[in-house]
Amino acid sequence: NNLSFAAKDEHIAEYSYQSLAAGIEAARVLGSPLMVFHTGFLPQYPPAYRPIWLEKFCGKLTQLLEMASDNGVVLAMENTYEQDTSLFEEIFARVQHPFLGMCFDTGHASCFAKIPPTKWIEQFSEQIVHLHLSDNDGVSDLHWGLGKGVVNVSTLIGPLLARGARP
Repeated sequence: NNLSFAAKDEHIAEYSYQSLAAGIEAARVLGSPLMVFHTGFLPQYPPAYRPIWLEKFCGKLTQLLEMASDNGVVLAMENTYEQDTSLFEEIFARVQHPFLGMCFDTGHASCFAKIPPTKWIEQFSEQIVHLHLSDNDGVSDLHWGLGKGVVNVSTLIGPLLARGARP
């Protein structure tokens, strides 16, 4: 959850990278076709740090993707605290790899993003390979069952399936 292979602290970055590399191996051994991970980017980072973070993140991600493809495991970046789609757009533009996909989390998009969750579907329907379906009050990540809060799953899943995605 708190892994960040693009962290400023090299010890944290290396530990995170090694943990994700071990996760890829575990996914292969367990026969899992994919592994979900968070980017580790926080919206509190100053804007000037973003290009530095992106450069480091994309370099390490490329290395992990080579390992993932060797093991037949797709890496699915999960949206977490991102306020809009721009970070994921930049990552997918820089790193184009058949073993890179997205895990769309309905709860995170509903409580952390400042854009409607449908914008994530519109932007990434081709990259979405996995879904995390949960509900919340639109403020906190409560992991409620669907139908208990503000997430309207039919406005999200219907358009995704209509675009041909099969996460």
